Amino acid sequence: MARAFPIASIYPALTLVLGVLILTEIVSLSIVGGLVLVIVGVVLISRISSGVVIDPHHQTPAGGVSFALGAAAFWAISILMLAPGIEGHSAVVVSSIRVPALSLALWAIVAVRGSWRPLLTLSRREWAVLLVGGLIGWGLGSILFVVTVSLLGPTQAAILTSTSPMFALPLSALVLRERINAHVWVGTALTVCGIILVT
Repeated sequence: MARAFPIASIYPALTLVLGVLILTEIVSLSIVGGLVLVIVGVVLISRISSGVVIDPHHQTPAGGVSFALGAAAFWAISILMLAPGIEGHSAVVVSSIRVPALSLALWAIVAVRGSWRPLLTLSRREWAVLLVGGLIGWGLGSILFVVTVSLLGPTQAAILTSTSPMFALPLSALVLRERINAHVWVGTALTVCGIILVT
């Protein structure tokens, strides 16, 4: 994940470029500068912690890189499609369409592939974790994301929502006892500076 995430974090840059070309967004130098700081900060935060031994000869799988770049491209396209479609509509209403559409598509894939059987082996605790996590991430997260796009536009929303590692890794340190190294502190500082410039 630490190798793939910085690649996927280029989605705000793609959103900026596509937003200028397609939606004729007006982008200031402070937004571009903030974008650069946020991307550099996210890359630093996402680096593998110093407690992990890294094989210098390890090659990142080409498929993994392709999937990460594909995710970045789809996120950028999605946010650009979302921006003009939510004008005058409630974030809850918009999310009530987006989230079930995704769920139905995923259930269709599970049904076609016949990969539903492992669901029967999940414990009650695992079901609870998955359901609560889904409600928090895809529920509240989706609503807040739609509100952000409607208030700030796709480019600023993409930049700000790409800062999730700044929140995830400190939580990992508290909950999972992961070590926070100098990269995380420097990356967090750069990301905060980028957020200030963007907003």
